[in-house]
Amino acid sequence: MPYGGTTPAQDKKIERCVKNLMAKGRGKSSAIAICKSSILKGGESMEEKFSENLSFSVVEGSVNPEKRTVRVCALRACLSKNGRYYSPKIVEKASGTLKGKKSYADHDERDTKNLIGRIVGESYDEGRLYADIKISKAKGVANQTWDKINDGTLTDVSIAADGKAVPRKMGNKIVSEVVELDIKSVDIVPEGGVSGAKVLQVYEDLNSIPQLSEVKKVMENVKQLREECPLLVKEIEEELQGKIDAAEKKATDAENKLIEKEVATHKETRISELSLTDKLKDVLRKRVNGKTKDEVDTSLKSEVDLLKELGEAFDKKAEIKGIVSSEKLNENKDDKNKDTWTSQRIREDDDIPENLKGEAIEILWDKGKDAMLEFLKSYSVEIKD
Repeated sequence: MPYGGTTPAQDKKIERCVKNLMAKGRGKSSAIAICKSSILKGGESMEEKFSENLSFSVVEGSVNPEKRTVRVCALRACLSKNGRYYSPKIVEKASGTLKGKKSYADHDERDTKNLIGRIVGESYDEGRLYADIKISKAKGVANQTWDKINDGTLTDVSIAADGKAVPRKMGNKIVSEVVELDIKSVDIVPEGGVSGAKVLQVYEDLNSIPQLSEVKKVMENVKQLREECPLLVKEIEEELQGKIDAAEKKATDAENKLIEKEVATHKETRISELSLTDKLKDVLRKRVNGKTKDEVDTSLKSEVDLLKELGEAFDKKAEIKGIVSSEKLNENKDDKNKDTWTSQRIREDDDIPENLKGEAIEILWDKGKDAMLEFLKSYSVEIKD
């Protein structure tokens, strides 16, 4: 339709612009006035000023009680609910502007009562802008908010921002691409405006690992959207695939840790049951290995058999402090008048308490008969030598 004072080519541009604005909730007369003014001034890429709240999430495992800080994803490349596209470029451009800005409890009442903290650090990584919020220790709203972040009651964060956007075609859709952005604050909110932007909890056991079925179901339903907005779908697919990979890795890691813990517990139980001195048990803890319970049992049997062989060698008077000649072994074996103290004698001696026999054998091996007798004497054990 002719808009008066315009050429047919300008009328077509105005018509496209009006449809775009009306689709976003503008009245027809208002849309015509805005579009006509913009086109007549020579700009088809009409700038749109806006204020918007975008919701994202607390980063997994980022709550630091010692510093009373929490790391959040303040902004990422996305298409918001009202059709505004935030490119990786505009997100990167916003980096470096957050430090020192405030954080409120929700957006509704931005007063001193609801001022709960400020941004003390920020970073940018692959299309995501992160902010470290230091929560105030003041009584009231700040403390309540901190407690709810810690226990997982509050699950959303949101930025309050002003900016400018221009219409862009994305697939078969007309969206508003943000070209200027001024983030005013990063706030903790009870419910955000972006679906799925929730706090990522720290997983402590297998039961709390997220199910993959919901994420995979979303992947199956993007086929129709791919035809209309291929660029947007590509970004969504990459993000969802990342979540699937991360969740699968977390499940595998958690399962492996659980198995490692069970094997370690089995190993400690088996070693603790042995009638050996604490020093020998410590040696076994270092030498016994295996990734399964069966492997641990096999390794433990091999090490215990070795200890038995060493004990038998000592019983034959073999002083294992280097290589002992066969001549000396025969000399010790044949000389019945020499020292007859052996580990076997200690084990069979009823005068020696059972709880002292293991250490007595070890002292006999390491330091000889006199040191062993002195040890037993310190416990008032009378030995007939």
